[in-house]
Amino acid sequence: MKMSKCPVIFMFFLLVGCASNIDRTKVTALDQYTEKTIKESLIVGSTTKKDVIKLLGRPNSPEDYNGLNVWFYNSKKTDRRVIFLIPVINDRNQVLELTFNDAKILKDMKYQELKQ
Repeated sequence: MKMSKCPVIFMFFLLVGCASNIDRTKVTALDQYTEKTIKESLIVGSTTKKDVIKLLGRPNSPEDYNGLNVWFYNSKKTDRRVIFLIPVINDRNQVLELTFNDAKILKDMKYQELKQ
């Protein structure tokens, strides 16, 4: 009688032990890059607004970005899993602030990544 319950209990823990919740609804093109690759791709003093749009697309803020010189890119991914009853949190929240001069050349760049 005890032997027949063991496979059922094992299957229960196996299924419960591999649950995950991944939310990518707020993920943008910024998520594809690390801080290193961003700093290699966006060079202060030479990268233009057009170059940035080709690489990352439209900024999240401001909505009307054409005439403004400060752009913000945000990307947020929620990744929470349970592996063999051990919770694993791998959330990623990236913020990139780009400042351009009047000639539309990148003047300053600030990158921040928050991981849990």
